[in-house]
Amino acid sequence: MQLSERIFAFLQLGKKFSSLTQKEKEQLYNRAKAKNAWFTFDNIDFSIQQIANNLTREKMDDWLQDYSLSISYPKNIGLVTAGNIPLVGFHDFISVLLSGHNLMAKLSSQDEVLMKYVAQVIIEEQPEFKNKINFVEKLNNIDAIIATGSNNSSRYFEYYFGKYPNIIRKNRTSVAVLTGRENDTEYQGLGEDIFRYFGLGCRNVAKIYVPQNFNPAEFIERLTPWQVVNENHKYANNYYYNRSVYLLKQLPFWEGGYFLMLETEDLYSPLAVLYFEKYHDLTKLKSKIKNQENQLQCVVGNIDYPGALPFGQAQKPAWKDYADNLDTMKFLNQLH
Repeated sequence: MQLSERIFAFLQLGKKFSSLTQKEKEQLYNRAKAKNAWFTFDNIDFSIQQIANNLTREKMDDWLQDYSLSISYPKNIGLVTAGNIPLVGFHDFISVLLSGHNLMAKLSSQDEVLMKYVAQVIIEEQPEFKNKINFVEKLNNIDAIIATGSNNSSRYFEYYFGKYPNIIRKNRTSVAVLTGRENDTEYQGLGEDIFRYFGLGCRNVAKIYVPQNFNPAEFIERLTPWQVVNENHKYANNYYYNRSVYLLKQLPFWEGGYFLMLETEDLYSPLAVLYFEKYHDLTKLKSKIKNQENQLQCVVGNIDYPGALPFGQAQKPAWKDYADNLDTMKFLNQLH
């Protein structure tokens, strides 16, 4: 199968995603939600549309032009996917197949419906993919592996798969920097960065750095449109649980009615909690963020910082926005 044929199949997937009827969406999305109550119609639809937006000839050509992708002897690539947000493993999925290798995927039970649907569509477009895509329970007979999980699961991955060429991802989080000059549109975008997928992704902003005159009450008021997240019972359970914990510990926190704010230097906030930290000097803050880079997936804000994303863009990664800043395609392209 030629590269052009592999690309064409995924371009057709993009068209399929963009043309799903309401009935098709309801059937597919409801099956996915039955496996994972976090997968709401809106969040699945958002994820699928972001992928469709990237599955264009122009964007794929721009992505792939830096790689030769002329694999003479395909390897079996093990893939362990997470299930925290819809189709979170798609970038690895498409990278393995476009590189020309064979996919041996152990899917998360939380997101197997959508991933198997993707496979079904591209196999219909290019039947040769049927021999390239394998969904397995055990990763035997692999030549390399890409695995995504927590800090705990990464130790398991390294123990069992460390002998293979690998990309093993651990916990990461994202932060935003506010200067106090943000407008309503930027606040709307920041709400997207914080609350999309209920804050479950590593690209979700879990902490904000704020100027000294920061007013939490005013900040909470400007994010009011996102209070709909509390209609999800799993999210609401986390909100009330963390609220109870903070009350018992007598920790000072700000209450938004659907999320809590806690001032701390910590990075990883619990679900339904947004951490904040005040800064005096933006230059010193940039240095601090630089020292935390191995724990960060995204930095959001209108600041002069390498790779900083505009507000509202954290959940809209392009092909070259590799997880953990590790070039997956380069890794795959070098396997011979």
